[in-house]
Amino acid sequence: MKQKSLVRYLVQYLRPYWPMLVPGLIFVLVFTAFWPVLSRLAGQLSADLGNSNFNGLVKVALMGCGVYICQGIAQYGLTTSMAKVSFAITLDIRNQAYEHLLRLGSDYFAKTSVGD
Repeated sequence: MKQKSLVRYLVQYLRPYWPMLVPGLIFVLVFTAFWPVLSRLAGQLSADLGNSNFNGLVKVALMGCGVYICQGIAQYGLTTSMAKVSFAITLDIRNQAYEHLLRLGSDYFAKTSVGD
């Protein structure tokens, strides 16, 4: 199967789950948006460290912890929402394969050996 046709084939399973994908995409954006914030905080941390600004160090460290917590929540939401979609699609494919096996006639199973 060509790659384009494979993608089209798999997209048919994805279509019913678009409403479940939207929160996952939002979590991706939130998770990704925190990386520049962390970079900025690291720069501020090094500046405060160089200036021996203890109050600034504490402030930036607490902000960094808050950003890491928010990023962790976004990552958890991303992981769980995408897992729900992938398990639902896997279930659809398995059910489709099982229904196909049930439709096969007994003559197919009589002439086909195990593993073929």
